[in-house]
Amino acid sequence: MIDFSLEIWYNISVNVGGVVMIVLLAGMETKKNTTEIAQKFNVEQEVSGFLKSKDFHLGAGILSQKGVFAAGTCISPMSIKETIENARSSAQQVNEYLNTL
Repeated sequence: MIDFSLEIWYNISVNVGGVVMIVLLAGMETKKNTTEIAQKFNVEQEVSGFLKSKDFHLGAGILSQKGVFAAGTCISPMSIKETIENARSSAQQVNEYLNTL
């Protein structure tokens, strides 16, 4: 069963000039089964519980186990735009890996 719940944290503050500023943050945590998945594929996890990638900017989809790739919010909190960009990058990394076989 997929859990579509979303936890929203917010903080409302008023500055001295009387301007009200609202900061809205969406809290993102790993799924409860992320550790189980990491163990099944023998990949490392960050302290935060997300899957550990080789390098967030240059190899975000590459995990610690050769031939195992990931994309999106299983490696870190991301916006929808960032998730799409990360998925494209990971797909390219998979393609490059498959061409070496």
